[in-house]
Amino acid sequence: MRRIKVAFLLPSLQGGGAEKATITLVNNLDRKYFKPLVVICRNERCYFSPRHDVPVINLNKSRTRYTLLPLMRFLKKEKPDILYSAMWHINFIAICTKILAHVSTHVVISVHNNPTMTLLKEGRRWIISLIYSKFYKKADRVIGVSKGVVNDLKSYGVPEEKLQAIYNPVVDKEIFSQQLEDVNHPWFQKGETVILSVGRIVEQKGYPYLIRAFAKVRKRLDAKLVILGEGEDLQRLKMLAKEVSIDDSVDFVGFQKNPFKYMYRAACFVLSSLWEGHGLVLIEAMACGTPVISTRCPYGPEEIITDGVNGLLVPVRDEVALAKAIIKVLTDKELARKLRKNGKERAMDFSVKKMVDESEKLFKSLTTVENP
Repeated sequence: MRRIKVAFLLPSLQGGGAEKATITLVNNLDRKYFKPLVVICRNERCYFSPRHDVPVINLNKSRTRYTLLPLMRFLKKEKPDILYSAMWHINFIAICTKILAHVSTHVVISVHNNPTMTLLKEGRRWIISLIYSKFYKKADRVIGVSKGVVNDLKSYGVPEEKLQAIYNPVVDKEIFSQQLEDVNHPWFQKGETVILSVGRIVEQKGYPYLIRAFAKVRKRLDAKLVILGEGEDLQRLKMLAKEVSIDDSVDFVGFQKNPFKYMYRAACFVLSSLWEGHGLVLIEAMACGTPVISTRCPYGPEEIITDGVNGLLVPVRDEVALAKAIIKVLTDKELARKLRKNGKERAMDFSVKKMVDESEKLFKSLTTVENP
């Protein structure tokens, strides 16, 4: 019998947690049952690539809102069984297209960030609020990447029977092979004590608190801070590092396609976020055997970390507590050893296979295609 055709809609293949998780799902779907294809709104620098057997359809639209008509034509021509999307603006387009195209395609939307914080931080709050409360309920299924995200969506009236928590697929054999690659960075090559953080350089990630916490750490210990990522706040962070006199001990190295080799060699990994959807990078660092420290931000870290067992949790926006946690991990060898061991074991709960299996079950439940 024919395979279930699943079209994955993304703005582009540029870097980001939602894009990375989606392409991981695409690449690991069982080809015996599923025929995946990727639809992108525009062609930008490619960070994540689908497997060679996955067609990539480029709608060639610079702005997401212009993709409605070409996406309608795509649905009518290709007739996918399922249209899967990620991120609120793409989710909105997916739902609207299904309604206007009058096709039988099932729409599955995934929510990768904290819905309420996304609403508060975007300039078009009333539009996003309307999308959450009026449009999300029209999707066939709504996936939240953590239980916190799912509970938040309930508050906007998304029916509970349509909601499902499926954590991001994170841990696979590639992490363990890529972590062994050489790092072409002098601090790692010289064996310096390096604190690592990974993520977009934007307000959400709380980097100013990490910079100020690191300044306190430097007064006690000889350590370095490396941040992987790109974003609009880069120059402000560089200025802040200079203001607190640690600019010679902080390096912003930009987006790295292989962050695992940095994680594997770091003395500890820090997530200083003000809010999250899940905290994918925490699991990646734990899989690499790196002690992790995270804020108790909504949502995700508290679903991943048991404080003091497989990582440390500190209050949000508390640079003093963050500095103390970093110093504790760097000076207490027994604690660091325990966090490395337990963190690696916990990370295996988020294996790619386990999460992909859950998504496959969901897709199968929506379709009438008979399994081969």
